[in-house]
Amino acid sequence: MENEIVLLDSSVLIEYFRKKDKEKTILYTLADSYNNFAIPSIVEFEVFAGASGKQLNFWEEMLKSMIVFPFDSNAARTAVTIMRQLKTQRITTDKADLFIAATAVANSIPLATLNQKHFAPITGIRLV
Repeated sequence: MENEIVLLDSSVLIEYFRKKDKEKTILYTLADSYNNFAIPSIVEFEVFAGASGKQLNFWEEMLKSMIVFPFDSNAARTAVTIMRQLKTQRITTDKADLFIAATAVANSIPLATLNQKHFAPITGIRLV
């Protein structure tokens, strides 16, 4: 897995932000296996939308070293496929989670999240 990219859900970033002991976070643990961190543009939106003025510098510094995957046409079409698949199972999901999952699936990148149950029903997603 070394050098492989892992896509981070906002839950992983928020846990890192909130915990005083960073060594006890999922993000810290992931650094042992992955050299490259990435976020979907949806996560970038979630993080900055929820940040107060004092937190903006932290997030700017943290995210500038990460690859940002856009929610592009491929991800949009993947989201439609996922939504239809979930609908047949009578499962609804938050649009942001749907778009995050679609970005991971469309780009064949594993997703690290603390909300595994939100993403587990999605066919084709690799969860970390």
